[in-house]
Amino acid sequence: MTTTWKKAFTALVVASGLAWNLAVSHAQDCSDKYNALTDEQRASFNIMSDEWKAATTGANPLPPHAFIVGCKDCEGAAYDSAGNLTNGPSLWKIPTSWLMKVPQNCNGKTVVIVPPGTLSHVTAFNAFAGIVSQLMNEGFAVVAMDHVAPGYPGFPYDAFIAPPFHTHNFRTAYFSTGHLLRDLVSEVFGEPTGYYAFAHSRGVSLGLGLLVGENGTPFDGYILGVGGTGALEYLESHTEAFAADRVPLTGVIPLESLPPANTEDARKLGVFMGNINIGVPDPEYLSEILAEPTVSAQLAKAMAYDFDSRSHKIKKAWGHIAFDPDIKKPVIILAGLRDRSIYPSSTLQFAGNIIEAGKTDMFRLYLVKDMAHSAMDGPASNVPSLNVGAIKALDSWVHQNAEPQSLNGGAFGAVPSCTARGYSGDPMGCFCEVIGNGVGGTCSLDPSTACITANPASATPPDSCIAIGKGTCQAVRPAECPALP
Repeated sequence: MTTTWKKAFTALVVASGLAWNLAVSHAQDCSDKYNALTDEQRASFNIMSDEWKAATTGANPLPPHAFIVGCKDCEGAAYDSAGNLTNGPSLWKIPTSWLMKVPQNCNGKTVVIVPPGTLSHVTAFNAFAGIVSQLMNEGFAVVAMDHVAPGYPGFPYDAFIAPPFHTHNFRTAYFSTGHLLRDLVSEVFGEPTGYYAFAHSRGVSLGLGLLVGENGTPFDGYILGVGGTGALEYLESHTEAFAADRVPLTGVIPLESLPPANTEDARKLGVFMGNINIGVPDPEYLSEILAEPTVSAQLAKAMAYDFDSRSHKIKKAWGHIAFDPDIKKPVIILAGLRDRSIYPSSTLQFAGNIIEAGKTDMFRLYLVKDMAHSAMDGPASNVPSLNVGAIKALDSWVHQNAEPQSLNGGAFGAVPSCTARGYSGDPMGCFCEVIGNGVGGTCSLDPSTACITANPASATPPDSCIAIGKGTCQAVRPAECPALP
């Protein structure tokens, strides 16, 4: 699979370049700036609603802030007071929606989030509540922008897969909306001293991962969390995992293989028809899958997908959602070695592709041994100290040329970059150092071992051997890694 990105990216290579933003102006009190917002500006930036919000309390408090809802390419779209799109199914195409929160004590820096999973531009603020709270209380403006695929909530697949939809919409939507948001921040609140893009999971796979190789994007740098190396490789890596009943490299049991066994095939099939739907670039093949008479037959058809045999049109559609490793701005990549949704092997592949493209100095890779993907299969990756630390490290790297330091991983401890570990050009070597004797479960509370067991009857995940009689704890080190001394 090491050449997947090359196959999918045919005819979409862009010229290399580097643009380090050196703007220095910033506002001090953004309430005054917000109060000066004009109706002309509201129309120019397609602002649907806005208001000033009082400070909030609770576990993740927010300071007083401007609350601004808008959209791009959204003729006919309607939004409620919370910013939710209310009439998606009645629209003729999928809009790009956004929600901006600018704190009163603004510091001139902005972080733009692309949501993970099926979260929206509104619910992303809940999923990343701890991160948003810390950023806004330190003066960062935070925006979430979202352009979803056909089949996401509010946009039925059959109604939206036809033209004008095309897979290049993701790239162009985030590119253009990113520019619109930067222009809005600049005109209303002052030219930003830092303008960064941040995403996890689907927000990388069908979002920011598509922009990192583009010239002319508005962002000064990117944080890519648990995002792998693109949609095609995501599906191929799951095919490999399901065939072997083990996640590549780490050897843990795939998430979809967990009990109950009677839903296993349906959950595996859901990978090919879920957040990254094979039917988005290849509607014809999805129809062939659905034409099979049983769930097991549908899964077998999905796992038999052969990119090389597809038409030029379909290959080009995949190419529009492929990552270009010839990155143009600084990139920090975060990955957890317990991730069973977007596998660590995918992230290592993208890192290797960046190195092969000659951009080793422009990315930093952070591998967290015991971190997984999300709350549904924790421990989740949305650790505030880790992610906010990555954003601040990126900011210092961009504007002060300061080498990104170890991040505070919270319960995961200090997390140095692979560069700091001595593996700037060797992501696999870094992986082998971090993984040690393996991940995958808790054996007598020792995270360095994995539980080797058949599919148990209990609902407890089979990679946990704490329950008596469930299996045996063994040290597991990938065959790709040299033996430990």
